[in-house]
Amino acid sequence: MVEVILIRKDPHIIIEVKDSGIGIPANKLSMIFDPFSKAGRTGLKGEQSTGLGLSIVKQIVEKHKGKIQVESEEGTGSTFRVLLPVDL
Repeated sequence: MVEVILIRKDPHIIIEVKDSGIGIPANKLSMIFDPFSKAGRTGLKGEQSTGLGLSIVKQIVEKHKGKIQVESEEGTGSTFRVLLPVDL
């Protein structure tokens, strides 16, 4: 299950994407936004990671003067939070 939440909390628009997937191990969280990261894991249906997706997302967010954050617990899921300035 994936849940998307949109909140306006000046001076930001906050977009949260929460899933109930496999989660990310704590020792890999610091590298998930690196290009060609080795933090990728096989998905629930056997999907392979290239290590590029989150790196591209971070670049797009930063080009819009925003920030991206992640919280995750292995076996429970992850929450990605994008903060974008209201005054784009």
